[in-house]
Amino acid sequence: MILKMLKDVVKKGVLVIVVEHNKDIIANADHVIEFGPEAGNKGGEAIFQGPMQKFKLAKTPTSTYAFSGKAGQVAYVRNPNEKAKKMQRKFLSINGISRNNLKNYNLKFPLGSLVCVTGRMGTGKSTLLSVVYGALFKGRDAWKIRQGFESIQGKENVRRAYFVDQSRLSSIRTSTPATYLGILDALKRVKGAKIKKLMDKTVDEVAETHKNVPLVKRKLGFLQEVGLGYLTLGQKSGTLSGGEAQRVRLAKILSKKLGDRCIYILDTPFRGLHLSDLPPLLKALQIIIDKNNTVLIAENREEVIGNCDYVIKLKK
Repeated sequence: MILKMLKDVVKKGVLVIVVEHNKDIIANADHVIEFGPEAGNKGGEAIFQGPMQKFKLAKTPTSTYAFSGKAGQVAYVRNPNEKAKKMQRKFLSINGISRNNLKNYNLKFPLGSLVCVTGRMGTGKSTLLSVVYGALFKGRDAWKIRQGFESIQGKENVRRAYFVDQSRLSSIRTSTPATYLGILDALKRVKGAKIKKLMDKTVDEVAETHKNVPLVKRKLGFLQEVGLGYLTLGQKSGTLSGGEAQRVRLAKILSKKLGDRCIYILDTPFRGLHLSDLPPLLKALQIIIDKNNTVLIAENREEVIGNCDYVIKLKK
């Protein structure tokens, strides 16, 4: 629908410039400008400019992924533990969901799995995630958000639910992903470390120069796992995009000793990501699942949907 709208506007003689990582939008462009070669301070150069015919043959980082199935290929062999294998035979059911566009909707999905809710805008994807989280929430004043449904089955198989959103990490002006994850504390156990200089370096650079310091390598490794190795240690949290903030939160989850029987709920975690960033994030989610947890996401990207264990498609 969006492609048709854009093409109709172009037919009227209007120039349309789109910033996009979606394969279909890229493939239907007339002219492409690609920046790179990598993210963060390793980018900033126009590495390709030209018509689509030449872009297909350019073998740039984007064209390589846009015209192949590489974006959906995850370099990770699923290895669920024994508890996770048993959990995959259990289901969570929430019946009589009525909130916003959802009217008396019945939801059922397997635990111990990567579950994707997909559908067009306005079909109720975010609403459904919110209802699931509310139905499982066990904190203070839970009754205030435990609404919008009639009954739930299988709740005894879920120890806790986490909603990993895209809001700002912190309201503190000096906050950075490094302070959020406690990386600076780890660097202060390091002899001769000059913190001010390190704050200007990327996660990838510091991970390499401090690879012999297990604690530093471990903490930085979680940011690398979710595809944020290009961030500098001193980058202010307020400058992060919603998707980056969500992935930093995910890195913090990975940095802790993962419990089991938990459900992690993420609303469009792959939004805005370059095609090359999809496999690393998918791998991180699958690692969480294989330790006897469930990940529930709302997502429309075909490369992601193809890697899910269970798909729920909503219709208007």
